[in-house]
Amino acid sequence: MKLYVTSDYPWHALDHAAKFALKSKNYCDVKGFKNCGWVSENGQKSLVSFRIAEKRKFIYEGADYGKHWKTLDDLEFGPVQIVVVATVNDPEHPKKVEVFQLDANEVRKRLRAHHNMMNSKSVNPKVSINLDKEKSGLPSLASIYSPIEVFKLKIQPLEWKILLQNSKTS
Repeated sequence: MKLYVTSDYPWHALDHAAKFALKSKNYCDVKGFKNCGWVSENGQKSLVSFRIAEKRKFIYEGADYGKHWKTLDDLEFGPVQIVVVATVNDPEHPKKVEVFQLDANEVRKRLRAHHNMMNSKSVNPKVSINLDKEKSGLPSLASIYSPIEVFKLKIQPLEWKILLQNSKTS
């Protein structure tokens, strides 16, 4: 199946790629609410948080001085189990969109480590995680996780066009 997503907003195109990747990997029942959704596989439901990383960095906003993370922990349905990040392969000259599926506990561990390094006194600190470079001494997420899906990207002036196609048929 092929689907082209065209958008003049990079985050919009990346968001479509992330959600399409979940469907193409036998996930279903993606019912979203602001940056989160449910997916089910083999009859088991998991709560997913979607993140866009235009420059291979994604951000979570903390709550309660970094003890909890908005859209990761503070949901009425419980904590998120999976973080799905859509990003480009090269921020300077993007040719592909890569979608990563990360374990939410691994993301929480990095958020805590980064927050502790920042020594922030903010009630709602914003912490970014770079997929390729890790300041905390932990291995980078891109070295641990491979993309679950890779899509071709064609950028025209003021427009991103992503070919959403299951990689098994490309």
